[in-house]
Amino acid sequence: HRTKNLSQGALFLEATLPHPAGTRVVLDFDLGDGPIRLDAEVVPHRPGEAGMAMRFVNVGTRERARLERFLTS
Repeated sequence: HRTKNLSQGALFLEATLPHPAGTRVVLDFDLGDGPIRLDAEVVPHRPGEAGMAMRFVNVGTRERARLERFLTS
């Protein structure tokens, strides 16, 4: 899947069939400095847009710092 939008608290995967809102998932991806694993929950998004919006839940201090470094680099 391809990430269209990534922020400190959420991401949007484009061109994927969405799970129902409220579904919990575990995301594994690479920020360039190694793999990261985050828990997320599917949230509603704009109708007609193919993909799935997810907000991160229970993000640890270390993971939050890595996301921040990635987003500001």
